[in-house]
Amino acid sequence: MQFDGGRIRAVAVLSGNLLPKNVKRYNINTIYAYGEIPKGIIVSITGDRKPSETGKKNAYAVAKALCDKGYVVATGGAKGIDRLALSGALDSGKCRVVLVTPFIALGSKVPKNTTVISEFFVEDVSMVSSRDFSAMLAKRNMLLDAISDVIVIVEAKTECDDWIPCDWDMKHHVLYGLKMDVPIAVIKPNDGDPKKIKAYNILIKEGAYSIDDLSDIESIIKLILNKNEKHDVITTP
Repeated sequence: MQFDGGRIRAVAVLSGNLLPKNVKRYNINTIYAYGEIPKGIIVSITGDRKPSETGKKNAYAVAKALCDKGYVVATGGAKGIDRLALSGALDSGKCRVVLVTPFIALGSKVPKNTTVISEFFVEDVSMVSSRDFSAMLAKRNMLLDAISDVIVIVEAKTECDDWIPCDWDMKHHVLYGLKMDVPIAVIKPNDGDPKKIKAYNILIKEGAYSIDDLSDIESIIKLILNKNEKHDVITTP
């Protein structure tokens, strides 16, 4: 990943009509931005922080393919799936990337062709406590969902069983998205991993679409175009 886009020296404060579409529906009244907010269909790509090799390849490939086709790729920038998606989009170089972060800090490095947005601005990273950071992470996920036209979960795992509440990030992405009327897609695991299968089944039950085959990236585009048909299963030949 090439951090040749510069360092954050100043940020724009966006509110009212300057906010990205749908953001105000989530009672987000102000955001901070470094770079231009791109127009077009925004696809956010997220997933597990410790993905499998297949998950890593899929995250990179999906982001690059969508960027090649002119979609705006957004990610939360966390380690794992998020960063691999960011790398795939940046390597494409054919779209503007949106990086949604817990906070924007002066002096931070920014990748080329990337817009950074957040609900929080700090002059110095040291000003953020661990408690503040946890709250900021939840807000980041909400903002990522709010700006997205579709959310793709590349890979997720959960340790939960029937008697353990599944209160985990990927489930919240689905719940946030459904509340915002944003379609969610999750790639169906094909390696038999019970933790992935459990997570996949939970997400589908919550209302996510299933992407059974990535050989045709148009399946994701069909998902975007048919986003009002809630609970469809997306498959490709």
